[in-house]
Amino acid sequence: MITIKKNILLYWVVGILIVIASARGFLIIHFDFPSSLVYKLSAICLTFLALYGFLKKGLYVTRDFVLLRNILLINMILGGVNIAIDIILGNNFTLNDYISLYYLFFAPYAIFLFLTIPSNYLKWVIIIISILISYSVIDNFLSTQSGEAGILSVKDYNLKLRSSFSGALSRSGIYFRASGYTGNYHDSANILGMVAVFFSTTFIINRGIGNFALFIISMLALSLTQSAANIIIFIFVILSSTCYVFLKNRNIVVFLYIVIGAILTTIVILNFWDTVTIFFNRATSNESWGSDGMLTQLDSESLISAIPYMITGHARALGSPSFNNEVALYGQVLQLGFIHAIIFFSLLLYPFWAYKRLKSICYDAVPALTAIAFGFLSLAHYGSLFRVTSIYLFFVFHSIALIKIHRAGIFSARKL
Repeated sequence: MITIKKNILLYWVVGILIVIASARGFLIIHFDFPSSLVYKLSAICLTFLALYGFLKKGLYVTRDFVLLRNILLINMILGGVNIAIDIILGNNFTLNDYISLYYLFFAPYAIFLFLTIPSNYLKWVIIIISILISYSVIDNFLSTQSGEAGILSVKDYNLKLRSSFSGALSRSGIYFRASGYTGNYHDSANILGMVAVFFSTTFIINRGIGNFALFIISMLALSLTQSAANIIIFIFVILSSTCYVFLKNRNIVVFLYIVIGAILTTIVILNFWDTVTIFFNRATSNESWGSDGMLTQLDSESLISAIPYMITGHARALGSPSFNNEVALYGQVLQLGFIHAIIFFSLLLYPFWAYKRLKSICYDAVPALTAIAFGFLSLAHYGSLFRVTSIYLFFVFHSIALIKIHRAGIFSARKL
């Protein structure tokens, strides 16, 4: 009985810390805690989660988990070497730089802690995060549409979250971009994209009005961030996962969802054409995709000059201008070097390699896999996944997928 109570207490503590990691702005906005204090304390607490997972890793001795342990160890060792070489080369790391590198090289060990927590507890963590972030983004958006007083309140809101906030709100036409508790619309979009595709695929496979409602709310909030790259990746992942489930199962119900979704999307576009046009113009603007946006330092001349750094890494310490680009995947290759980058990306996508080895389809793992796919693809623009607001949530999806895949390897995969 004591052991059960200890386990439940652990589940609650870990769950609360994961929620705080993604929605820590809640404590700043509603309880007036200093942002610097909240960010530092949450980072310290989350470090203990990774440390706990590191100590727990020896409990997992099956082939898939041993391979994962080895990848994590190699990633951590190479990460330490990478930092040491950068310091020798004269790269002056700030505290935020060290924290960011920690999320890459040590935080993944939290996976082994999350594996000890039942999936239903982890799903509640995802639900709470999706509700909090969706609420904050929608609330921000509605405030900016209420007039000058609302706009000023949102500016004050962002200033509480980020002392470096310039005071200017980004907008598309008459619509301001909403950021919510993260204080950054890209970071909020990253969270909302992961949870939206998770609930969408869960609904397609398991049905349930709750899953559908959470999908709609998260998708709406995602659109209000106006994060063009995240929205495009969201659409791609939704279409891909839905088609995958339909082609593997040939279930007429899934086909009906596709048809209904297409009809509803068409109706929304036709009825809100002016608004859709504003968002479309932003998504296709030179600001988003031109030489001042995602394509910064990605012209042929820059790519050729960056080839040595793709091999050796350390582009920032060696002063390469190519490091200053908005594509996080490319930036990681320039920092880590090709070999370490492949190992690191293999870690991020590890559940897919485990899933591929299954002899049958495990539908239970597909929702978490779609969230992982979105998180990884979101690195095509900005590095929101590597922020504390997203990375632990990403590893929650990692753990859910791995435990479902592991069980499917022992028992027969559940039929849809």
